[in-house]
Amino acid sequence: MNNSTRFTAQALMFCALFCWAPALRAEPELNQNQLNQQAEDNFKKSDAELNRVYNALLKKLTPETKEKLVTSQLLWLKFRDAEANARASEFEGGSMAPMLYSGSRNHTTKARIADLKEWLGSHN
Repeated sequence: MNNSTRFTAQALMFCALFCWAPALRAEPELNQNQLNQQAEDNFKKSDAELNRVYNALLKKLTPETKEKLVTSQLLWLKFRDAEANARASEFEGGSMAPMLYSGSRNHTTKARIADLKEWLGSHN
């Protein structure tokens, strides 16, 4: 493993433990399967919040803007999943790849929630 690859792997590990899955630090006794499940559960909670905010925003928009947001959201979903695949691919086949995948999706989803909440706030 060259220095660049080693640095990338270390950076991903750091983000997995401290950026994408902060709740994991509170329970160090969990095994990898449990960590993977916890990361997926965290993502599902964020995804549910995203859907609530997205649907609230849709109700406030004109038909033309609503159509554009729907198109934008579909493209964003593809980006989110492609980004997660890219981040987890360094550990493809490894036991922590699912945690990295879910953690990346959670991180990106939280950023999208913030963006949509800001947009929604301008309509209140």
